[in-house]
Amino acid sequence: PSPNMNLKNLFIDIYQAWKYKRTGYYARCMSLIYQIIEQLQVHTNPRYMPTEKYTRIKTAISYLEEHAFDPDFDYHKLAQLSNMSYSYFKQLYTQKMGCSPQKTIRNLRISYAYDLLASGMYSVTRVSEILGFQSVYYFSRVFKASCGVSPSEYRNSLVKKT
Repeated sequence: PSPNMNLKNLFIDIYQAWKYKRTGYYARCMSLIYQIIEQLQVHTNPRYMPTEKYTRIKTAISYLEEHAFDPDFDYHKLAQLSNMSYSYFKQLYTQKMGCSPQKTIRNLRISYAYDLLASGMYSVTRVSEILGFQSVYYFSRVFKASCGVSPSEYRNSLVKKT
């Protein structure tokens, strides 16, 4: 169920409990209020980070976004830019962004791969090179894990539809 549907149900439950005031209604309403607060915290800002910590990794995040397609991307450069150890940087980055730097880069590359393959202008090997993968075999494996089909199957399925 969607978070909005769950919140809606919680509000309906609290309204009903308050309206009919059956035995234990006050405790039930308080319990529902805490559930509503929990849902709001989880779904409105799951990646809150204090400003001083975010400021330390902000430059590295920008660097990652600008250089995500470099074939020789250096993850340890992110920690250097943040002036901290890589393990601590990775912990803060994951807390803020919801996934590791490696997964972020992989996701960026794969989402761009969908567009490049859909254009029909590039071979699978060329897309792999453009996106900075070290080998077409690794690219194919990562793409298939993400999409469920190989890059060539994906591209061919789009060509057949047009």
